[in-house]
Amino acid sequence: MSEYTIGDLAKKLNIITRTIRYYDQKGLVKPSRVSESGYRLYSAKQVKQLKLIIFLKELGFSLKDIQKILEDKNGDKLIDLLLKDQLKRNKEETRKLEDCAVPTAIKNHIV
Repeated sequence: MSEYTIGDLAKKLNIITRTIRYYDQKGLVKPSRVSESGYRLYSAKQVKQLKLIIFLKELGFSLKDIQKILEDKNGDKLIDLLLKDQLKRNKEETRKLEDCAVPTAIKNHIV
């Protein structure tokens, strides 16, 4: 079984070590073990979990929602529900942005 130090894991996932420590502090991901010298070591399970966290963050999920997903035994169903909710929020935000852009475009075209 491969284990990664926090630095190796950060490089692998293209994030900073501080992010991983923050997620640890918030209880989102814990190292599989801590070495005798105090290094946090992460297994494939934590790599997969961090990839999911990063993916969900990129989709706009809050850490609070991600925590719920990770803790829920029916996480897949919860992800589906949250994705639908997030899609709705994204569509509303897009509509608001488009509403703001139209008057500006009209104004710029007229002037």
